[in-house]
Amino acid sequence: MFSQWNSIFLQAPQIIPSKRKMVRNVVAKAYVEDSEEIEGLIFHYTDSLGSVIAQEDIYFNVPQGRLKLRISSPNPNGQLIYYQRPNIAGPKVSDSRLTEVEDVLCLKKTLSLALGELGVVQKRRRVYVKDNVHIHLDEVKGIGCFIEFSVALDDMDTDEKGIEQAMRVMEVLQIEKSSLVSVAYLDLLMQNHETDKHII
Repeated sequence: MFSQWNSIFLQAPQIIPSKRKMVRNVVAKAYVEDSEEIEGLIFHYTDSLGSVIAQEDIYFNVPQGRLKLRISSPNPNGQLIYYQRPNIAGPKVSDSRLTEVEDVLCLKKTLSLALGELGVVQKRRRVYVKDNVHIHLDEVKGIGCFIEFSVALDDMDTDEKGIEQAMRVMEVLQIEKSSLVSVAYLDLLMQNHETDKHII
């Protein structure tokens, strides 16, 4: 057993210097019924076709907030992300800390042993950027298609200013309030899993 733990510590993941940062955003997420329509609206808003990445988010057990390790392809590095945000539908403030890591698989093994895995979310994400707005069009394995966007806030911005901008983005992209999602993808996956168990 000691040799197992020794190997973990000897292979400690490399934290990339100057890649730790606090991030404050206003975020929103919604179900997508017509992906072609929303893609057209996003293109007209951003004047971009976006870039596609495959992501796997491994969530770990923590006493508060959310801790996830993101593995993206083709990016060889990973991101350790801790965030706190309320489970409410509509634009909401999200405070997060993001750390870039090089040996993402080693870190996954360490965190899994130390904290235990809560669940895994796999998705195909198309990323668009316009000024301080990041838009994600996600195909999430097991639950479907979603749009998620964030408005980045700087130190001088108020929460109210970010929420107002997010509401304008919702209007441009024709996102209805009835389609907004209050919880994380992981919560939706776990809800589906519970429903499937009851059906069986």
